[in-house]
Amino acid sequence: MNATPGTSHLLKTHPLAKAAFALALLALLPSAASAADDWKHVTVAEGLPGNETQFLKNDAAGGYWVGTLAGLGRVVGDKIEKTPVKGEAWDVLRVDATHYWVGTGGGAALVEGEKVTPFMRGGIVTPIVPFHDKTCLSLSKDRGTETSTLMHFDGSDWKPVPALKGKNAVDLIRLADGKVWVSVEGDGLAVFDPAKGLAAPTRHLESQNVTTVAQDSSGRVWCGLWQRGVTVFDGKAWTNHLANQSIYALSIRQDKAGAVWVATDKAGLWRYDGKAWTNDLKDEGPITLIEPTSDGKMWISSQSVGGLRYFDGKAWVVSLAGPTPIRCLLETPDGKLVAGSVLEGLYILGKK
Repeated sequence: MNATPGTSHLLKTHPLAKAAFALALLALLPSAASAADDWKHVTVAEGLPGNETQFLKNDAAGGYWVGTLAGLGRVVGDKIEKTPVKGEAWDVLRVDATHYWVGTGGGAALVEGEKVTPFMRGGIVTPIVPFHDKTCLSLSKDRGTETSTLMHFDGSDWKPVPALKGKNAVDLIRLADGKVWVSVEGDGLAVFDPAKGLAAPTRHLESQNVTTVAQDSSGRVWCGLWQRGVTVFDGKAWTNHLANQSIYALSIRQDKAGAVWVATDKAGLWRYDGKAWTNDLKDEGPITLIEPTSDGKMWISSQSVGGLRYFDGKAWVVSLAGPTPIRCLLETPDGKLVAGSVLEGLYILGKK
């Protein structure tokens, strides 16, 4: 299932909330977590640009990216390569073998080797997704007003998208068919089709607040609704689920068996097997990370317990003990698991 990179109202994806949450934890948590599995701990001492991990992403050119509050790094094999991008790194998009975009806390940067060309100076830029040919879409958040503008790179410069002028575009995700779904505060979704351009997006769920968007293996689009459960679009109509639950979805994922999982703000996890919903960990509070892996496991981290656990089909197994929460989890092409901690750098687990 394709996962949304960020959404409004969510601690785990809101840039300013992330930074504040990390600072608040600093005085409360021990320096390292004990491990139930043999996780290798990697920090600035081993060459990371920073210990406050913001994102992890596989790189099409090999290795994987590590975005931190102190800069962007790239890991190839066991080697950590620092990039010329310093400060807050929120997202990265490779353009070709030598160029890549970086969304930072002060704009966007196009990087080639050690050369950094700045764009959209001042705003928090995240996420950045490809749109059509060599163009891109992104969000630029104003730190003062907390509002985000949908921006389009037309091949020469980034410009606001007129179709959403005056709207707070709080999140976007590019789905498997290449269409980009944009969550608009208080006004549902705007869907941009590369074949039709940016002038007239298709609208869905108007007047509603969408908290997260994801796509399952059947192509259906799942959305979280603010305190109104979730809803799913099969290409023709929307079907509501959990509508009587006063929750909002932090993220939605699908496991290898096809079950859909919903991480919530105050009711733990909901799991849908295609017939019925099951509630689990309902007394645990916000589930801040939920991520499936190719071996069929579903991994989670929570704000209250931290660490990493996975569901083995019957019970939850502790793999990395808390209490520090894990912000992001990446499965690399060679089978490693990389966990990005909110404060403690990376934990890396080889094939078991």
